[in-house]
Amino acid sequence: LGSTGQNLGIYGISGTSIAIEFDTYQNGGDPDNNHIALDLNGNTTHSNGVVASINRSTLDLADGNLKYVWIDYNGATKSFQVRVSNSNSRPTNATLSTTSYNLSTMFTNPNVYVGFTGATGGSYERHSITSFYFTPQYSPITTSTNSYAQDPLSVTMTSSTTSVNDD
Repeated sequence: LGSTGQNLGIYGISGTSIAIEFDTYQNGGDPDNNHIALDLNGNTTHSNGVVASINRSTLDLADGNLKYVWIDYNGATKSFQVRVSNSNSRPTNATLSTTSYNLSTMFTNPNVYVGFTGATGGSYERHSITSFYFTPQYSPITTSTNSYAQDPLSVTMTSSTTSVNDD
């Protein structure tokens, strides 16, 4: 929306937006080719300083294996945390963390849109969302409490025709 691949399809989005960037290609302003960042208001330059390089020997974002991600925001403490793992066990320590943003003042409209975008520029990677759960209450998801809902494994759609008589 508004730019080429290097800007994750979010650059220049008007209004208030927030995105978690999983970046495996180093270009302008990036610390390296294996990092995550918090992008605000369509700005993908890391000017807010909320970026975390990941040691590739610990977690390689581009290794082709499934990654598990937990994104938590606590409005009372303004704590925004992102955890990334190679397994479905939620890490104790956050990969990316900040307490600098009050989302209730950033997002004044009660309607919030949640979605996904990805970009590769001139490179190729496969981006797949295999499961997604969203709740408007702060309740960190843990595998020990199994407090998340499983998405449907399949969806079946049927078609029907309805005729309207204009008599």
